[in-house]
Amino acid sequence: MGMEEGNVRPRFYQQIRCETEGPLELLKADGEILERGTQWASVNAAMLKIEHETIEIEEFKLELQLKKSRQESEELRLRTLLEIREAEIKLAELQAAAESPDLPERMRSRAAGAITDMETQITMLRERVRADEIASKLDADRREGELQLERKRKQYEQLRRRSILTAGNRGQLRLSDELRRKIEDSTEEGDPYPWVQAGEHLATIVDDESLEIIVPATSQVMAQIPADQLMVLLQDGRTGKLIEGRYKRTEEADNGLEITRTFIFSIPGDSVQDAREATGQRQLIHIYRKFPQNYRLVYKKDIAFIAPQVLESGGWHGLARHLWPGSTVVQVGPQTLALDSANAN
Repeated sequence: MGMEEGNVRPRFYQQIRCETEGPLELLKADGEILERGTQWASVNAAMLKIEHETIEIEEFKLELQLKKSRQESEELRLRTLLEIREAEIKLAELQAAAESPDLPERMRSRAAGAITDMETQITMLRERVRADEIASKLDADRREGELQLERKRKQYEQLRRRSILTAGNRGQLRLSDELRRKIEDSTEEGDPYPWVQAGEHLATIVDDESLEIIVPATSQVMAQIPADQLMVLLQDGRTGKLIEGRYKRTEEADNGLEITRTFIFSIPGDSVQDAREATGQRQLIHIYRKFPQNYRLVYKKDIAFIAPQVLESGGWHGLARHLWPGSTVVQVGPQTLALDSANAN
């Protein structure tokens, strides 16, 4: 079908840059194989530990405060119940006095006012010890404390995400040259924790047990072929061996101006070692079409001069129909034609 520029890359390739500045503590060795999610380093570990301990202290303080609030609420409830009982006794005494025939008439209106005031006081005291009122106040105290604590948790989590460095997938840890140099310098100076900057490239995690061939979908010929029929060959520059790539998937990227498509081809396991030498280098990739059924392949050079006037006017499709009536050109390649015809012999 032709050739396109492409490259070989590991199936998983993660470049890691520092998101904050501070002393770096390396937990895994350069070149070590990491499992997905493994922490291999941390930045500002001491500060992170202090922040975590602060959160734990705040949680403990909140629990103590809520416990104290519950105790105070219970004490208030008991005192209020006692006040209600005393007020009820006074109310009963006032009512009894107001009903006494010995009470002077001029005192009856004052007694009625005193009874009304006492009833109002009792109502207010009973309102104070309603279960839902107590629960509401406790809940408000709890929500306020947890809201403040949640803000601190979020701040801690942001710091943790910037500080904890983990492997996004299984692969080999490869420290950057700059970080290796910093580790050597800090070790010589007696400081086990080199200082790193925000945005600094720290390491790459590579899984080169599986490799892929990446080919941009820029060719019009490639765009016209069903993706699952595409096949590529890469020539190993060291041994000359042809390495096959089998179609795996198509990736699309939208930069806001256009959508670019890239074909991804997997390399069989028995060819990974040969292909590893080509990792990261631009390569010429040979593009082929793998037909779902057998077609007759005819070399262009064998038929180009049989009827040149037909080729000039009708192209390869016209020449094929002229030489083999009823035939169909399935694919025009750089050197061959694929024909679907029983007469193309």
